[in-house]
Amino acid sequence: MLGPEASEAFWLPLAPAISGVFDEPFRYEHGEVIHKLPSWRFEGHTIWGMTHGIVSRFGRALQHP
Repeated sequence: MLGPEASEAFWLPLAPAISGVFDEPFRYEHGEVIHKLPSWRFEGHTIWGMTHGIVSRFGRALQHP
């Protein structure tokens, strides 16, 4: 069961994500300011923000112990 902070759960292949295969900038609009943030697109899902940051740092740490 998901908590209120998650809308869905799915498996993301970590090695391709870390390698950049799924990289696609996420367009975030805040008022008139448009930000392009790092994200992954995978099977119709967008992973960005804190989740992207945590998972990408975790994957890089596994590559360079």
